[in-house]
Amino acid sequence: TFRRYNASGQSTYGTAIEAEIWGISPVGEDVWCGRAKGDKAEITRVKLPGLRALMPDGRRSYPIFADGEKPAELKGLAVYNEKAYIAIGTPLNVIRVMSLSNGGKLVDTPMADVQDVSTPGGLMLYAISGTKVKSFLADEPMLATPRGIEFETGLENPMYIAASQTRIAVCDRKAMKVRVFDRQTGKEVASLGQDRTHDLFLPVKPTTLRDPRGLAW
Repeated sequence: TFRRYNASGQSTYGTAIEAEIWGISPVGEDVWCGRAKGDKAEITRVKLPGLRALMPDGRRSYPIFADGEKPAELKGLAVYNEKAYIAIGTPLNVIRVMSLSNGGKLVDTPMADVQDVSTPGGLMLYAISGTKVKSFLADEPMLATPRGIEFETGLENPMYIAASQTRIAVCDRKAMKVRVFDRQTGKEVASLGQDRTHDLFLPVKPTTLRDPRGLAW
């Protein structure tokens, strides 16, 4: 289910997506969703407040894997300049770039242990590769040459990333931690979450996280 919430946390709209959603990327009034897995994996489109919409070429969705292609683990989705960037894990370990005008695959860029991708709505694309954050020019054909910063997150299993105009946030779901870095320097500027055993009770407070999944600015 795709749900929209107001600032107080109250659900204001919902629509059935009919499969597990593993990635979302809002662009203006459009929210692009990665849904389903295996050979059913696809990109679909939702118009705010939550209405299903056709793709630019009139289809209901775009398949991610071609006929006969062995599906791989899907990690994350980012959209910029009429292109979708999909983090695909084992056994492929690539960032797949697809055209949103017709759903065609443009390129696969190898990325070791890729976990997630994000763009702040500008020229740069950020990806988690292992325990590092790497940056690329989103319009570069092969994303072959890292641009800008590359830094260690200090997290053992970073899974989610979100980039804004000034900050990059990275989440380690297993450790229940989020770290925030300056986008220009890669220097850590904030940290949420703390080490604890599963039977340890902690008071409710803004820095205490429980099974965090996904990030957004």
